[in-house]
Amino acid sequence: QGQTATLLVIPEVARLVSNTLLQAGAERRAPLQSGHDEQNLVDVVAWLLVNGFQSEEAQARMLLAQNVRNVWRKRAYTRLLSLGKEAKVHVGGEVTSLVGAWRDNVDLSIANTVRTERTLAEELREKV
Repeated sequence: QGQTATLLVIPEVARLVSNTLLQAGAERRAPLQSGHDEQNLVDVVAWLLVNGFQSEEAQARMLLAQNVRNVWRKRAYTRLLSLGKEAKVHVGGEVTSLVGAWRDNVDLSIANTVRTERTLAEELREKV
Protein backbone atom coordinates (compact mmCIF):
# COMPACT_ATOMS: atom_id res chain seq x y z
CA GLN A 1 0.00 0.00 0.00
CA GLY A 2 2.84 2.49 0.83
CA GLN A 3 3.03 5.48 3.09
CA THR A 4 0.71 8.45 3.37
CA ALA A 5 1.91 11.98 3.99
CA THR A 6 -0.34 14.72 5.27
CA LEU A 7 0.79 18.27 4.65
CA LEU A 8 0.09 20.91 7.28
CA VAL A 9 0.85 24.39 5.97
CA ILE A 10 0.47 27.77 7.62
CA PRO A 11 -0.53 30.66 5.32
CA GLU A 12 2.88 32.38 5.51
CA VAL A 13 4.68 29.25 4.31
CA ALA A 14 2.08 28.69 1.59
CA ARG A 15 2.78 32.22 0.28
CA LEU A 16 6.54 31.63 0.43
CA VAL A 17 6.20 28.39 -1.53
CA SER A 18 3.96 30.00 -4.17
CA ASN A 19 6.15 33.10 -4.58
CA THR A 20 9.37 31.07 -4.79
CA LEU A 21 7.94 28.70 -7.38
CA LEU A 22 6.64 31.61 -9.47
CA GLN A 23 10.09 33.24 -9.38
CA ALA A 24 11.61 29.93 -10.46
CA GLY A 25 9.32 29.87 -13.50
CA ALA A 26 6.60 27.46 -12.40
CA GLU A 27 3.09 28.02 -13.68
CA ARG A 28 0.63 29.74 -11.37
CA ARG A 29 -1.47 27.30 -9.35
CA ALA A 30 -3.88 27.53 -6.49
CA PRO A 31 -2.14 28.26 -3.16
CA LEU A 32 -1.04 25.34 -1.00
CA GLN A 33 -3.60 23.88 1.34
CA SER A 34 -3.31 21.32 4.09
CA GLY A 35 -4.30 17.84 3.06
CA HIS A 36 -3.30 14.89 0.88
CA ASP A 37 -2.96 16.61 -2.53
CA GLU A 38 0.01 15.17 -4.41
CA GLN A 39 0.73 18.45 -6.25
CA ASN A 40 1.13 20.23 -2.91
CA LEU A 41 3.79 17.72 -1.88
CA VAL A 42 5.58 18.21 -5.20
CA ASP A 43 5.46 21.99 -4.71
CA VAL A 44 6.90 21.75 -1.20
CA VAL A 45 9.74 19.49 -2.37
CA ALA A 46 10.48 21.90 -5.23
CA TRP A 47 10.49 24.81 -2.77
CA LEU A 48 12.91 22.95 -0.49
CA LEU A 49 15.19 22.26 -3.45
CA VAL A 50 15.18 25.92 -4.54
CA ASN A 51 15.99 26.98 -0.97
CA GLY A 52 18.81 24.43 -0.89
CA PHE A 53 20.24 25.82 -4.14
CA GLN A 54 20.08 29.36 -2.79
CA SER A 55 21.82 28.28 0.41
CA GLU A 56 24.56 26.50 -1.56
CA GLU A 57 25.06 29.59 -3.73
CA ALA A 58 25.40 31.82 -0.66
CA GLN A 59 27.94 29.43 0.88
CA ALA A 60 29.93 29.32 -2.37
CA ARG A 61 29.99 33.13 -2.49
CA MET A 62 31.27 33.33 1.08
CA LEU A 63 33.97 30.74 0.38
CA LEU A 64 35.08 32.65 -2.70
CA ALA A 65 35.30 35.89 -0.69
CA GLN A 66 37.37 34.09 1.97
CA ASN A 67 39.70 32.72 -0.70
CA VAL A 68 40.20 36.20 -2.14
CA ARG A 69 41.06 37.57 1.32
CA ASN A 70 43.55 34.73 1.78
CA VAL A 71 45.51 35.91 -1.27
CA TRP A 72 46.71 39.09 0.42
CA ARG A 73 46.93 37.42 3.82
CA LYS A 74 49.41 34.89 2.42
CA ARG A 75 51.48 37.68 0.87
CA ALA A 76 51.48 39.60 4.15
CA TYR A 77 52.47 36.46 6.07
CA THR A 78 55.34 35.75 3.65
CA ARG A 79 56.57 39.33 3.98
CA LEU A 80 56.40 39.17 7.79
CA LEU A 81 58.44 35.97 7.75
CA SER A 82 61.02 37.60 5.49
CA LEU A 83 61.34 40.52 7.92
CA GLY A 84 62.11 38.05 10.71
CA LYS A 85 63.36 39.64 13.92
CA GLU A 86 63.30 43.07 12.31
CA ALA A 87 59.49 42.95 12.55
CA LYS A 88 59.74 43.02 16.37
CA VAL A 89 62.06 46.02 16.28
CA HIS A 90 60.20 48.08 13.68
CA VAL A 91 56.65 47.88 14.98
CA GLY A 92 54.62 50.37 13.01
CA GLY A 93 54.54 51.34 9.35
CA GLU A 94 54.88 48.29 7.12
CA VAL A 95 54.56 45.78 9.96
CA THR A 96 51.31 47.35 11.14
CA SER A 97 49.84 47.24 7.64
CA LEU A 98 50.96 43.62 7.19
CA VAL A 99 49.34 42.58 10.46
CA GLY A 100 46.26 44.55 9.42
CA ALA A 101 45.74 42.07 6.57
CA TRP A 102 44.21 39.71 9.14
CA ARG A 103 41.73 42.25 10.44
CA ASP A 104 38.18 42.08 9.14
CA ASN A 105 36.47 45.42 9.55
CA VAL A 106 32.87 44.98 10.61
CA ASP A 107 30.36 47.71 9.83
CA LEU A 108 27.65 47.70 12.48
CA SER A 109 25.77 50.69 11.13
CA ILE A 110 22.16 50.21 10.09
CA ALA A 111 21.20 51.62 6.72
CA ASN A 112 18.01 53.63 6.42
CA THR A 113 17.41 52.41 2.86
CA VAL A 114 16.87 49.00 1.28
CA ARG A 115 20.10 47.58 -0.08
CA THR A 116 20.16 46.79 -3.76
CA GLU A 117 21.46 43.39 -4.69
CA ARG A 118 25.08 43.41 -5.85
CA THR A 119 26.86 40.98 -8.10
CA LEU A 120 29.66 38.82 -6.74
CA ALA A 121 32.19 40.80 -8.80
CA GLU A 122 31.02 44.08 -7.21
CA GLU A 123 31.34 42.62 -3.70
CA LEU A 124 34.86 41.35 -4.39
CA ARG A 125 35.96 44.68 -5.92
CA GLU A 126 34.79 46.42 -2.75
CA LYS A 127 36.92 44.11 -0.59
CA VAL A 128 40.06 44.56 -2.71
